[in-house]
Amino acid sequence: MGYIYQFNCTKCTKVEGEVFYGIGMKYPENSIDTRLHGCNDCGEVFPRNINKRFNRCPKCKKKSFELKFHKVDEIGFWKELKTPVNCPNCKEGIIQLEVIGNWD
Repeated sequence: MGYIYQFNCTKCTKVEGEVFYGIGMKYPENSIDTRLHGCNDCGEVFPRNINKRFNRCPKCKKKSFELKFHKVDEIGFWKELKTPVNCPNCKEGIIQLEVIGNWD
């Protein structure tokens, strides 16, 4: 079960889209856990499976990093949104998440 988020930057129009956060009922089979990632080199923001060994930027192929939007509890589950997360593209804006649905 997870959430569908719409994301955008408060300053630039390049960073916007949708991402499916969380795991589905087929997680034991496919190990897919999607999170939003960013690239410091080219500024791209994109969804990636955190269980992949190498999470590279689809544009420049450099190493990406996970954008940490959620607080994590003692077991490792994310609970609530925390802010702010700076935009890797413009370096000035804040990336905002808005829940637009649930999925499984």
